Amino acid sequence: MQLQFTGPNRHQKLSERCRSYWGQYDIPHIIDALSSDNKKYCVPPLTKEELSAIFLETGPDIKYQDAIDILKVPPPSVNWICENFLSEGLCYLAGKPRAGKSILALQLSASIVMGVPFLGKYPTVQGEVLYCALEDSRQRLHRRLHATQINLPGLYCVSSLPRMDVGGLIMLEKWLSLHPDCHCIVIDTFARFCSIIPKHRSVYQDESMVSAELQTFAFRHKLAMLMVHHQNKGKYTEGDTFSISGSLGRIGASDGSYLLYRNGKQGKLYAEGKESEEGEGIGLTLCKDPLRWDYVGELSIIQQSSQRQEILRFIEDCENSPTMQEIVDGLKKHRSTVQTMVDKMIKAGVLQVENKRYSKASSLF
Repeated sequence: MQLQFTGPNRHQKLSERCRSYWGQYDIPHIIDALSSDNKKYCVPPLTKEELSAIFLETGPDIKYQDAIDILKVPPPSVNWICENFLSEGLCYLAGKPRAGKSILALQLSASIVMGVPFLGKYPTVQGEVLYCALEDSRQRLHRRLHATQINLPGLYCVSSLPRMDVGGLIMLEKWLSLHPDCHCIVIDTFARFCSIIPKHRSVYQDESMVSAELQTFAFRHKLAMLMVHHQNKGKYTEGDTFSISGSLGRIGASDGSYLLYRNGKQGKLYAEGKESEEGEGIGLTLCKDPLRWDYVGELSIIQQSSQRQEILRFIEDCENSPTMQEIVDGLKKHRSTVQTMVDKMIKAGVLQVENKRYSKASSLF
């Protein structure tokens, strides 16, 4: 027999259900659930005014603060799982197929489990990790773990999980109740776990709500949720988070996003987050035995090194010491870019200038 709320009982029963939603879901989801419960169980359904009253009665009091009072108190410190890289909350790691996203996510997981710096650079807080390899069969997961030589107690793996709206989050809740030391959950891939959006619904609004629900889940359990995801096929500037598959609602509600690019054995990783330090990205090298990404350096420094070599080679190939305009014309680059790099090379003692002509510093001969 279907559950029904009738008569004066309707308001009390619906209030109890609404009260249970607070702390579990964000406000849009609570409103949707309350409206749905009203249609399903209340005979006759309550009015919109009565629903609004229940929503306000059961919800927590909102605390309003003056901006001056807010600034008087130091802000709470960021709860890093991986310092300056991954904090508590919801993050996306995106890239094209076979870019090496799963390898990087497994490396991060192993670093957290062992409590060692990720990529030898970013310190981690030691704790358990749940890795949900939702695109892998058990055989493929075994091969991946064998190739990366990751065999650690505290790193838990699963290759099957329901979508978040049909029991997935409930199963994670149950697992976390048995593993309170879990610091990170990796979902690989997000497309296999997220709720399916009906065609008649707003994609932006629904994706924003999905991200907000996952973010709330992560904050409630004081952990990071890392979603391995894909990039759109369109043409985007390298490192542009707009290239992450989905609407802006998905990324806007997250706490960080990471973009991984691969060209052969060379990789680039760009980070953009509300808490992480935003730089120009880092360079990586894909290695074997074990299969892993190795840190190379900041992309800006790597690029500078490449530009320096290009300028030096041009000057060495010239019969006479070239002027700035001759260097610019020879390299076919913007004058301000070349001038800035040449000035840095002079300051570093790599180049010297005499009568507006440039040559290698005498100490380097």
